[in-house]
Amino acid sequence: MGHNVKRFMAGFTIMFILTFGFWWIFGYAYFNATPDQYAKLRITWSIPVGADGILIYLLLVGLFISNVVFYRKLPAVLETGARTEWYIKTAIVLLGALVGASSLRYISLAVGLVERSLIAIIAAYLIYWPISYLVSYKVFKLDNKWAATLASGVSICGVSAAIATAAAIGAPSIVPATVASIIVLFAAVELVILPFVAATFLKWTPYAAGAWMGLSVKTDGAAAASGALTDALISAQPGLAIYKTWVLTTAVMTKVFIDIWIGLWAFILAVIWVTKVERRPGERVPMIQIWFRFPKFVLGYLATWLILWGIGFAVGAVTASKFMTGGITPQTELFRYFFFALTFMSIGLTTRFKTLAEIKAGRMIAAYVVSLTIIILIALGLSIAFFAGLPPPK
Repeated sequence: MGHNVKRFMAGFTIMFILTFGFWWIFGYAYFNATPDQYAKLRITWSIPVGADGILIYLLLVGLFISNVVFYRKLPAVLETGARTEWYIKTAIVLLGALVGASSLRYISLAVGLVERSLIAIIAAYLIYWPISYLVSYKVFKLDNKWAATLASGVSICGVSAAIATAAAIGAPSIVPATVASIIVLFAAVELVILPFVAATFLKWTPYAAGAWMGLSVKTDGAAAASGALTDALISAQPGLAIYKTWVLTTAVMTKVFIDIWIGLWAFILAVIWVTKVERRPGERVPMIQIWFRFPKFVLGYLATWLILWGIGFAVGAVTASKFMTGGITPQTELFRYFFFALTFMSIGLTTRFKTLAEIKAGRMIAAYVVSLTIIILIALGLSIAFFAGLPPPK
């Protein structure tokens, strides 16, 4: 790929040490545990950002190193090792395996719950993406590549969707890096606020509370943590213990189905950008250009997902789910999370505040906040519309 292997290995070694070291430090419960974990961990307080909050800490460490320690120029060895796009693409391929393994658990769930999840997601994204894109492009006057990347990030599944979209439309690396930082930051804010809102106002429809977390909270870890916290808060209330684990299950299942959209949407945007947005009047665009533009790592994501589904159908969903829950899923999740950790350390190291000021990132943050607020409200309505009235688990 035109890079010096020895130089990259030196840079990656430093990246690995930095990332793993701070990951270990911030993995201490007081830095990330959510309230539902206090009894198990025997603690009484924490900074309740959840497991994904560690990514925020790594991002902040990277920003401190880049903008304070080496405020003039980042050392070449760190620039070589901070390969954001390589790490995130690896993480997305591993996400495909996780989606395939996790979704097998829900094949045996009540058909009504699965159908409602799929219908709600389809309805959501026919609404989410256009609204977010128009808000970013028309209201806040962002460039179309910035607007499309932000729309995918806030509408589909956060960081992974933003990276895949940026690759599909040929956006410069600063675009997905900036969007990813914003997504993770506000996912932590959602994690701290939304579960308590859901437990207070949606206790009459626990399934909808879980679906709301899955449809609203960006990043897989934050969505799962929000579902777990909502589950704990609702099931602890009088008469609602029967819903224990089901609120979390609904949140995670909804989020898993959302992740499936990454590959399809990347392909659709690649086609639109090549044939419509970037095509000059009278110019004929060869179809091979779509292939060149399409992010190939998405194929790895789809392949790992479909292979595991194939195994599940061959040996039976129940057997496959037990095997994958005990073996594939934990190992895949560990590696996927660490590559996300490398990604956010890299984003921090390669993000310069001077550059963000030059590109006017304030408008992007404002566009994201407005889009996210609209999406949260729409998700609330869809969750109630599709999940309210479902009978309690038996």
